[in-house]
Amino acid sequence: MLDEEASTHSGSLLDCGASELARLIAAGQVSSREAVAAHITRIEEVDDKLNAVCVPLFEQAQQAAQQAD
Repeated sequence: MLDEEASTHSGSLLDCGASELARLIAAGQVSSREAVAAHITRIEEVDDKLNAVCVPLFEQAQQAAQQAD
């Protein structure tokens, strides 16, 4: 599900708080799609062990990110 653009930033995006991530998106340094892709990838990596996501709404998140960009 992760594209190449998102993998470039994914580690640093996951370390950002919401305000910093919003600033990066507003500045055009990162797209909403990149941010969503990085977080979806991380969820997919760890959720089998955590079982924290009951209803994954990944497609809806990707659609909202595309509309935001």
